[in-house]
Amino acid sequence: MGEIQNPVVIMPARDMRDAARSQYNSQKKARVSEACRVIRTCKIVWGENSSHSVAVEHPEFIATALQRHVDAGFFGPDAKRNGSS
Repeated sequence: MGEIQNPVVIMPARDMRDAARSQYNSQKKARVSEACRVIRTCKIVWGENSSHSVAVEHPEFIATALQRHVDAGFFGPDAKRNGSS
């Protein structure tokens, strides 16, 4: 992952509706954070209350989040690493 040169938005699903998933959610957060740490230009946008396929369950959320990053210049040639959001 450290060789990825293009800006990346990681959009993982997180389901906080089920308390039994709290340990899984914690582990997932750690893995996603580590991935974003090693990718040069990376942001994290969590898909809340989604089982696993945010794009299928909440397509408008995906479109809006990506458009927001495009509008902010995140994918532009001068994009700089500024951590996760």
